[in-house]
Amino acid sequence: MLMAYYTGMRRGELFRLKWTHIDFEHGFITIKGEEQEGAKSSRDERIPLTQPVRELLAEIGGNGSAYVFPGRDGVSRMTDINKQVNAIKRVADLPADFRPLHGLRHTFASVAVSNGVPLSHVQKLLTHKDPSLTQHYVHLEDSALKNSASLVGDFLEDVPSAAGESGR
Repeated sequence: MLMAYYTGMRRGELFRLKWTHIDFEHGFITIKGEEQEGAKSSRDERIPLTQPVRELLAEIGGNGSAYVFPGRDGVSRMTDINKQVNAIKRVADLPADFRPLHGLRHTFASVAVSNGVPLSHVQKLLTHKDPSLTQHYVHLEDSALKNSASLVGDFLEDVPSAAGESGR
């Protein structure tokens, strides 16, 4: 859950993530494209390896599996987290159809944009090909909207109006 929160990665991308996809030296995670059902792209994508993710991966450590999040057998990849997710949903009183990993992807995008990350950067971080898809993920916080409106107001106050000062 934390990995989804810190990276905005898709469920399938997390489940397919291998230790060899993480470049600690250069600071990137490679999201391997897969030509299989459920994969969003057959093209490899790279996202930055942030400090919180480095710390999380250090906690997980080399788990003896090629996969960062191995399945129950400790070797194959994880395929399901319904038991853990359903327990969280019950405690948090979330609707049965709520998809927490997908919700964390939305949270990642919304927090980024609300704190000034350009939408084009969020698009790259989420590995979206189409910028309009990224806009569906972004839900601006009221405070971010108020700050933006104040900034525009400040800018407009500093620019002489086309009608001149008498046009007020």
